[in-house]
Amino acid sequence: MHQKLPPFSAIIILMIVLISCKQNNNTADNSNLPVAMDDSSRIIIDRAIAYAGGDDAWQQKKTLSFDKKSISYDSTGKVTHELDQHLDYMMKPEFRAKIIYKQNDTTITLIHDGQKARKLYNGKATTEQKDIDNAWSLVLSSHYNMCMPYKLKDAGTKAEYIKITTLTDGEQAQEIKNYL
Repeated sequence: MHQKLPPFSAIIILMIVLISCKQNNNTADNSNLPVAMDDSSRIIIDRAIAYAGGDDAWQQKKTLSFDKKSISYDSTGKVTHELDQHLDYMMKPEFRAKIIYKQNDTTITLIHDGQKARKLYNGKATTEQKDIDNAWSLVLSSHYNMCMPYKLKDAGTKAEYIKITTLTDGEQAQEIKNYL
């Protein structure tokens, strides 16, 4: 005997299918998307890439390794936090990253092996989801920042010229809004 699906169940199934399709679209490869930017933005970004060594030199890079010091200040100019990190990146043949820093007496190591991210405390991996999420976030955001200005012309990005702005040291800079 054939039984009909109750209307409420049909709506739930339809919602699950639609959400699933939307999630698949979010993980789609963006490499075929166009870069959309106005002429002013394109000129400024091209100049920044040339100043950084040029696109050809960047495409040939396989590894990068460097030390980074971050200092945070409060509104009065007092140092609130300092962080010294050592970062190692392999971009080709596949992405891998390792970031090491000290927090109090603990050595923190973030590793991205091309497939997954891990966070280690004094060499011991944690299984806490918040730590794994933190490793993903820190590795990928530091990689994005390290790849500037080259990431400004990635497939699917959009850039819009905003204005000339004056920095805190009195220097003038051209402001561009860049987004995916």
